Amino acid sequence: MPKSTYRVSSGNQLSMLSSLILSSTILISISVYNWGYTIPTYVVLVIILLTSIIPTFIVHYQYLKVNRGLEISIDIDNRIIEFFNKGIISSYSFDDIKQLTSTSSYGGGSWYSFGDYKYCKLVMKDKKCYIITCLLIKNLEDNFISVLGIDETKNLKLLALLD
Repeated sequence: MPKSTYRVSSGNQLSMLSSLILSSTILISISVYNWGYTIPTYVVLVIILLTSIIPTFIVHYQYLKVNRGLEISIDIDNRIIEFFNKGIISSYSFDDIKQLTSTSSYGGGSWYSFGDYKYCKLVMKDKKCYIITCLLIKNLEDNFISVLGIDETKNLKLLALLD
């Protein structure tokens, strides 16, 4: 199997924000259609802002900040993972991974826009730590965790903010 390389892309970002954009647009459109630009519409807008838009943007910004400029290359056949960041290359065998912790939101995106945000924390035997987010690797479970073949510790949070 060939090497897989991952980096934060506009496509991944748009994919993660799509449920927020779609749900907010639908709810605001229904409110405007039913009540026009009146108090009930503004109440709906404030509720959407506080319960969906702000939390999603906070998580998205955190993930983007930690993974911007990072590139990961995974060679499954040779069991090697490489991290490229600011001109520095760090290469590890899968066996060098001491701990893998995945963190996601409750419900897995079932009804709220920030539910699809997930991240993994890799702790290496040399004590270096790497955060891999869903902005870097879409579908972390299939494209990253299962590929490594390492037991993971799972954490669930209401909002999967970085520690």
